Amino acid sequence: GMLANQAAVALDNVNWAQGLELKVQERTAELHARVDELAILNSVQAGLASQLDVNAIYELIGEQLRSMFDSQAISIISFDLRKGTRHYHYLLEQGQRHEIPDAAIPPLSQFLIQNKRPIMINENFKERLAAIGIKSQTLPGTKPTKSLLRVPIMDGDEVRGVIGLDNIDRENAFSNTDIRLLTTLASSMSVALEKARLYQQAQEARAAADAASAAKSAFL
Repeated sequence: GMLANQAAVALDNVNWAQGLELKVQERTAELHARVDELAILNSVQAGLASQLDVNAIYELIGEQLRSMFDSQAISIISFDLRKGTRHYHYLLEQGQRHEIPDAAIPPLSQFLIQNKRPIMINENFKERLAAIGIKSQTLPGTKPTKSLLRVPIMDGDEVRGVIGLDNIDRENAFSNTDIRLLTTLASSMSVALEKARLYQQAQEARAAADAASAAKSAFL
């Protein structure tokens, strides 16, 4: 019996060591992913820091997302909550850029504006949308989405826009890591947009002041 016990203990030790090794591998992979994330965020924030042009900010984020994600559709949209309209600043679908006319804010975005939280749907797309009271619509000539991620761009406690990723090839394309990364990107972007807006206002005020003083000196 003693040999059998020793064998069992030895086997337990092997299993424990293998389990530990697996955990270490998982943790290492996780840490590598975090390091990559931080590198991406640092480079984006460095790019945003020097940027005072609103369109350039949207472009910078859009192009960064393009290089980061396994997504056939990347969109960055802003909302005019007073008018109830949405405006596409960046839309890349299957490698092609698209210009989309402004239109009313669609139901999924309305849901996001009310709930102020990211939406991730990784499977049973139509059913999951139906569960939150939204009928799934596929635009003519496009393929239906299998995985979707929407992260709000916040301004204070108001949703001013959304970053969207869609995958039409597979389910479970997105993860909590993606949510975390996109949320951080969205908040960096929000700060940069606000800074650009204030700069724009200051430029306009200065131009107005210059015009006023020029008009005044014409009368002197």
